[in-house]
Amino acid sequence: MMAIIISGTRSSGMPWSGDEGQQRWEQAWIAIKKVWASKWNKRAYFSTRKVKLDHDLLCMAVLVQEIINADYAFVIHTTNPSSGDPSEIYAEVVKGLGETLFGAYPGRALSLIAKKDKLDSPKVHQSISKFHFLNKFIN
Repeated sequence: MMAIIISGTRSSGMPWSGDEGQQRWEQAWIAIKKVWASKWNKRAYFSTRKVKLDHDLLCMAVLVQEIINADYAFVIHTTNPSSGDPSEIYAEVVKGLGETLFGAYPGRALSLIAKKDKLDSPKVHQSISKFHFLNKFIN
């Protein structure tokens, strides 16, 4: 699997350091395996139970891409994940990189919910910690 990822990344023209290449690939491979393994953590298990989804049906994917040094990261859901309402979008912005956004780290997250037919009137929320948002899915 690691050889397939290396080949695909190199053929895409993604830059990779020459002298440290093998060590960096090994670090990347460890990180990829940690993401795949997260399917079996408590958060994933209890989240699927809460929404009555068979945990065995949960599939994991890992996106491998070049990271840019950014001040902010964001995600936009075309269906509100907290309510399941397909007529709403949910967006979240954090200071930092993607791991700050997707990891349940303490910090201030700015989110908004907007009706798709009224995008000019979003409801803006500020959360002291992502854990508060995730906690309602776990408990």
